[in-house]
Order: sequence, then structure tokens, then C-alpha cells
Amino acid sequence: MGLFRGLTSATVARGVWMRRESWRLGNAAMAAAFGLFCIAMGLEASVSGRATEGNAIGLVVIFALLAIVSGAFLIRILRAGLRIGPDGVVMRGVLGTHSFSASEVTGFAPGVRGSAVPLLSHNHGRPVGVFALGRTSLLRSSAGADAQRLQPLCGELNALLATTQAAESAPGIVPQSAARETPAGEYRSVRVIMVVVAGCFWIAVGVIAVLDPKPAVVGLMIGITVLETCFTFLILRLAKNNIDRESGAVKTP
Repeated sequence: MGLFRGLTSATVARGVWMRRESWRLGNAAMAAAFGLFCIAMGLEASVSGRATEGNAIGLVVIFALLAIVSGAFLIRILRAGLRIGPDGVVMRGVLGTHSFSASEVTGFAPGVRGSAVPLLSHNHGRPVGVFALGRTSLLRSSAGADAQRLQPLCGELNALLATTQAAESAPGIVPQSAARETPAGEYRSVRVIMVVVAGCFWIAVGVIAVLDPKPAVVGLMIGITVLETCFTFLILRLAKNNIDRESGAVKTP
């Protein structure tokens, strides 16, 4: 029960990335699975005798581009979250990152953006959905009820925001902050998830090769495994560069 609650709930604290792990891991698994599927389909198209040479090259290019896009989404999903700290309020989403000073944020309230999410209201326009803290609604009709369940979470976020705003406006007072997630710790988290996903894929490919040990099938599975391994290393490298660059960008003297 403790593990389940840890996956479905989010800890509200100053200076740390707040996210609902069930949302993060579920969406990351779907993005990784789609990327691996594109790799497998691209390799199958390249060795299949059912397509002409020109069509095969086109399919390989299309599937390669889809795999790269899914990899980019995977990195963004793994790093999504909300942080409220001395450097302000940062909402890192799948499509972009929004940064505000604490005084620019007016509060958090439950809302619906396809699914139930906390909405971050600010002084510069439309509220921003914090999807990393949202609840996935299986039916659109249930999104409203799921949004109401976010009320306690929004209350905790508003309390943390008020404390941060008070500390920001009080001259000479340095707010006490919780330990922030280090770039090394964040990369370690991404690496563990990617290795687990890759390991499951390797096992599945191995089972297929054992069940159908024809040379063509075994060769195809080996090729898919090599490409998947390269894909994993590429995503990890891009994630590390992204983490290092962003941590340097937000570092304060």
C-alpha cells in the first residue's frame, strides 16, 4: 500500500521537483514503447522482401523520425514537474517550461485540460496546466470529479506558495529550503527508468528468438536489440546534456 500511495500521490515541499510518479512512469512507458515499436518496424521494413527498395527506404526514414520524436517526448515526460523555491516557480511540462517569480503566481486551483490537472494562475495570461501533478481520467465525463479530488493538493500548493511569497517580500530574510534534487540524482532517476524499459524489451526480444529460432527471425531480433540499445544510449546522452544545461541555467550565485 505504501508503494502504491507513493506512486499515486505527490509530496509537496519547497525546492524539490513535485510530480505524481504514476503519471510520469505511465506516460514514459507509453512513449518508450512507441519509440521501440518504430525502431522494430523500421528495421523490419529495411529487411523485408515485401516492399520495393524505394518504399522500404521511405518507411525506414519515417519510422526513424517517429522514434526520435518519441525519444524527445520521453525525456520531457521524465523531467516534467513543478518546483516552488527561492528561484521562483518553475513548471516543466512536456511541450515547454514556464518560469515565474513567486509574486507573479496568484494561486493553484483544480481544472480540466483533457484530464484533471492543477491550474497555475499567473499575472501574464491563461492559467498553465501542471500535468505532472494531474490525475489521468479514463472517461472525459469523470474529469470533473477527478478535478475535485485535486482540491487538497491545490491547498497544499497554495500554502507553500504563500510561504514563499512572504519570504520573498521580507527583506533580509532567507527562506529555509528543502534539499533540492541534484542534476546527478535527476539523471540517475532517468537512467534507472530507461534501463528497466530496455531490460524488459531485451527479455521480450529474447523470448521471441527462442520461440522461433529461424535464422531470419534471430537475425532480425539481434538487429532490433542493437538498434534499441543505441536508442537507449542516445536518449540517456540527450537527457544528461539537457539536465546539465538546465541546471547551469537556473544556478544562482
